[in-house]
Amino acid sequence: MENQYEYKVTQELKSQTKLWSTVSIYASDLVFILGILFLAYLFQGAVAAFLLPMYWISSVLLSVLLITRSRLNPKRRLYETMMLYTRRDLNIYRSVYSKKNTVSKREKENMKSKTEKADKYTSDILPKRYDKEYECFVKENGCFNLVEIITKDIVNASMDEVEYDIAKLEKFNKLEYKPYKIISLNFPCNTMEQQNYLNYKIEKCKNSHFRQCLETNLQELQWVQDKKSKREFYLMYFADSFEELKKMDMDMKVALNIGEEMIRDMSQEKKEKVLYRLNNMASILSGGQDYVV
Repeated sequence: MENQYEYKVTQELKSQTKLWSTVSIYASDLVFILGILFLAYLFQGAVAAFLLPMYWISSVLLSVLLITRSRLNPKRRLYETMMLYTRRDLNIYRSVYSKKNTVSKREKENMKSKTEKADKYTSDILPKRYDKEYECFVKENGCFNLVEIITKDIVNASMDEVEYDIAKLEKFNKLEYKPYKIISLNFPCNTMEQQNYLNYKIEKCKNSHFRQCLETNLQELQWVQDKKSKREFYLMYFADSFEELKKMDMDMKVALNIGEEMIRDMSQEKKEKVLYRLNNMASILSGGQDYVV
């Protein structure tokens, strides 16, 4: 059973030692000021006697100025910002508030021209239609199809089985095909078939104790369907024509389905569901009717 409340506990607390509560001066700042004054004491012999008062006043003011927060980097002091500035790569780093970051008129025009050239409508990107005869998706520049990859437990499998599967994949990759893509998606666990069976058994059950056990199992299946998901893998392959796609489909099944099957066909409804998830990654699917077996 899930916890109803979650508490965030601080694992580590890191803070600087503050000397005064009213003034934002920390121990590191005091050490820095004393270091600047010590350097000023060492070099005061090179200063004329009548300039010593101005020399000490400027040293104190400079040390205070260097420990103030930087306007462009509030988490750093001014001397830390100056050190970072001297060590930075000018080709990579630059100030966020620098005038160099402002977009020029020419750059705006180039960006505008790029956006005008891009596809404006989803219909220009998504498949035009589904051909039921060849069971694939058709676009103006070709067609493609989807098959589901049958997963297996390779941890507990024998080395002979793993090497045999690797040999089948090598044979498949040696075939001269158009590009293909392996896709992985998370789908909710569909337990509707088990739920329907349990509902049927609950209606027929006359034993109250046994009915309670069945209802508990039903609640567990409902929780799994709402909270859990499983990862599925698909292979998307492309072709310029129906004949090329059909030949690729036959050769692919011969190469990968020798002995134990590695791929299987999918229904039109599930193919559309996969494409929907690919083009709407932020969509939320629940079990039951939203999920297609």
